[in-house]
Amino acid sequence: MATDLDMELLRVFVALVDAGGFSRAGERLFLSQPAVSGRLRRLEARCGVRLVERAQGRMAGLTEAGAQLLEPAREILRLNDAALRGLAPWAGRGASTPQGGTVRLGFPDDVIVGDLPELFRRLGAAHSEIRLELRGGLSRDLREAVASGALDAALVQQAAGAGGLVLRREPLGWLTPPGGVAADSDGVLPLVLFPEGCAYRDLAVAALASAGRPWRVAVVSATLPALTAAVLGGAGVAPLPASAVASALSDHPSLAPCPSPPLLPSLPPLPPLPDVELVLLSGSSSVPGGATPPPAVLAQLARLLRATLSGDGG
Repeated sequence: MATDLDMELLRVFVALVDAGGFSRAGERLFLSQPAVSGRLRRLEARCGVRLVERAQGRMAGLTEAGAQLLEPAREILRLNDAALRGLAPWAGRGASTPQGGTVRLGFPDDVIVGDLPELFRRLGAAHSEIRLELRGGLSRDLREAVASGALDAALVQQAAGAGGLVLRREPLGWLTPPGGVAADSDGVLPLVLFPEGCAYRDLAVAALASAGRPWRVAVVSATLPALTAAVLGGAGVAPLPASAVASALSDHPSLAPCPSPPLLPSLPPLPPLPDVELVLLSGSSSVPGGATPPPAVLAQLARLLRATLSGDGG
């Protein structure tokens, strides 16, 4: 048996008991269900005993050992948080509160255009003790960075229903040039895309393949303004979420969202695209010398992200 208990793992254990299940505990802590399960297993391995009874992958109650640990775990967390709250007056001089610390956050490149400035404003006004280190990138790369510990958390775009802590769900559609859908004389559809690894690109290509529509890559760019400019110039059509389409139409009224009459009447309409979700992923740090922010920090950040992305002024 270990001589010390991990505070983060205890916090997950208590949240699991209070929530009554892995999914609900994940929602409280803004962790995925597998992350909650994994941290519980780590705590059980550290304690050398089974703490939670499981039935078909669900929580079925506490073992005798789990019941014995519960109240001491609550007291340990209470004392830990009280001790750190007492250091709040010195937080600006290098100390941290249980809700403070630095979070290395990844984000898709199209999100920062409209949303992250507001996030910075709200974060600074409400939680000055939380510091963000931001890294932009494609969803596939951000997933890998969270899994490797290079990032503490990341906003990731994916097809709806793929799991994770959903911050926003919206339709994916086509942004077309002024005058209608661009197409080559032979009917091949030119696409304006983010680089490989982008969820929008993967979903659009799959939809076109399913519909039997020939296509080619006309423009690839990692930035939303460049993609919008390419569509505006008639280079092709771009698969984008509703929020990005609305932003582009606001800046460039001559652009058109699909459906739109094609330039060649014989061309079939563009295939519909599925909804996409912006989810928050988090994981444990494996960077030498790095420190994983406690779940309370990520929970605060996730609540703030959800409010910002939904446009809730509260």
